[in-house]
Amino acid sequence: AVGLSDGMIHVHWTSTCQAAVLLSHGEPVRILRFGNLTKVLVSAGLRSIKLWDVSTGLELLELKTKSNPLAVDFDEDDKRLVAATRSNEMFEWSTDDGSIVSHYSWHHSLPSDFRQIISRVSSIVAISMGHNLMAIGYRSMPLCLWDLEARRLLGFCTKESDRSEEH
Repeated sequence: AVGLSDGMIHVHWTSTCQAAVLLSHGEPVRILRFGNLTKVLVSAGLRSIKLWDVSTGLELLELKTKSNPLAVDFDEDDKRLVAATRSNEMFEWSTDDGSIVSHYSWHHSLPSDFRQIISRVSSIVAISMGHNLMAIGYRSMPLCLWDLEARRLLGFCTKESDRSEEH
């Protein structure tokens, strides 16, 4: 699938590269993610997330967000959809009816010695529901690893300095 700035999503068959279906998100498409088991696709723009049935081209759900999504992922059986937003919030919805399963802000749970992060906007986020992990990147800061199930900080990843540069 290819999402475009005009809001169109072109879905192609993997075996033949032929066009399968054309979808209209309605705003520039920033994120696309296929389901794990079912024939669903999630698309995210600046203020909305849509769930599609790619076999029929039907829009199944539209979820509105106040802040633009940075990452989305499905759980293992595509029953839940999670999204991390630029406002440092995590949303979890049921894919059956779009109801909110949970909503929280991750940066308020950081230890007091990392409070300088709270005022920062995350630059990039990656989510793995299968591993219950979220990686959060902040400009000029170490990569933050977050436990999605426990909703707590696991730690920070830093680059080791090159010993040859020190000599």
